[in-house]
Amino acid sequence: MQNNHHQWQPACDGGEKPFKAMSGHTLIYMWCPATGEHAYYNMSSDLFLNNREAHIHMWGDVDSEEYNNV
Repeated sequence: MQNNHHQWQPACDGGEKPFKAMSGHTLIYMWCPATGEHAYYNMSSDLFLNNREAHIHMWGDVDSEEYNNV
């Protein structure tokens, strides 16, 4: 995810809703129209998450080789 200051909005045309992840944190899937990027935003810590971090919040520990190489 790029480090930028563009306007982000909830994905799915604004229809994406926050949810409580397995970690207990509240996440929401976001979209940046200026770049076309999607990312999970952690509303509990006020931080955007990379895919590995989001996966850990949602499903616990990451065992997949795909995430261990990040």
